[in-house]
Amino acid sequence: RESVAMANNGVYRKKELDSAPLAYTSNNWIRGSGEIADFVKIKPHLKDRCSFAQMNLMEIKQKMTGKKFDLIFCRNVFIYFSPEQIKAVTTDLMNCLHPHGFLFLGTSETLSGLELPLQSKGLSIYAMPGQAEPSTGKPAAAASAPVFELPPVLKVLCV
Repeated sequence: RESVAMANNGVYRKKELDSAPLAYTSNNWIRGSGEIADFVKIKPHLKDRCSFAQMNLMEIKQKMTGKKFDLIFCRNVFIYFSPEQIKAVTTDLMNCLHPHGFLFLGTSETLSGLELPLQSKGLSIYAMPGQAEPSTGKPAAAASAPVFELPPVLKVLCV
């Protein structure tokens, strides 16, 4: 609840943004002054496009029916779940994913052995079967990390 309230408030310590690329931070934050000079608040043009809520992952199917996302981040969550729970939650998350979308897990988490209809697209990155392979823009021998082409406006779910 505390994390959701903090995210909804949109106020962070300025130093938390220091490592973010300038392209993402400039013109998107209001810096505090005086006693709150070490803090920044996200500007309304971004905050108004976000929503924050507390939800039980075991209830995704009921709470998210009909909602579709381009990207779903569920990182470092499954380490607390049984294989049966992981399979159930992943199935529900995939039902919320656009056919061109991607599911990101933590690097120490895997879905192998759960017999889910997914394709691995990289380390802890999954997609629906039949989705085109990512393009790196480089010859196969020189490829390092996949580059994914996504729509200009994204719907993102972060768990």
